[in-house]
Amino acid sequence: MLLAALTFFTIGSIICGIAQHIAVLLVGRFIQGAGGGGLLTMTYVLMTDFCSLQERHIAITALSLTWLVGTVIGPIASGR
Repeated sequence: MLLAALTFFTIGSIICGIAQHIAVLLVGRFIQGAGGGGLLTMTYVLMTDFCSLQERHIAITALSLTWLVGTVIGPIASGR
């Protein structure tokens, strides 16, 4: 399942990269979004398998902080 999500994300990225029209770009983003959603979901599933209940909150916090920093600092660092 994780490999399928990664494959969808990669194929969607390639389609977006070679898109010449907005319709192709939208299709690529749709495929990429489905793959990205699968990757995020599978990350949480794997986290519940590998972490005990007592340490799961630390792992979820670390993952959430990664998303927070990327979402907040990324646009500021790029100047947009």
